[in-house]
Amino acid sequence: MNLKPTEHQIQKGIMDYLKMRGIMAWRQNSLSAPILDKYNRRHYIRTGMRGLPDIVILLPRIVLFCEIKSEKGKLSPDQKEFFRKAKELGHLCEVVRSIDDVEKLLKYLII
Repeated sequence: MNLKPTEHQIQKGIMDYLKMRGIMAWRQNSLSAPILDKYNRRHYIRTGMRGLPDIVILLPRIVLFCEIKSEKGKLSPDQKEFFRKAKELGHLCEVVRSIDDVEKLLKYLII
């Protein structure tokens, strides 16, 4: 049996790693929550924005957006559009699939 970590497990490991390193980072959760109006009709409110990456990392003079994907995971169209706009503004955006990917990025960016 070949067990692969889920995106949630990868994300937790990365967040634990960043905390251990003392690097300022947080998870971005974008979700829809149902609410009922006065007529008992369901509507949804969205927190965050479509395509928002999973983790934001603040480094000296650098903001790094990381989207966590499993081995075969791909960016959605909304995520691709977020990456495009953020890169146009000079921010860094990366798909990461492991703690090692984040470690390599940080080594390149801050060491």
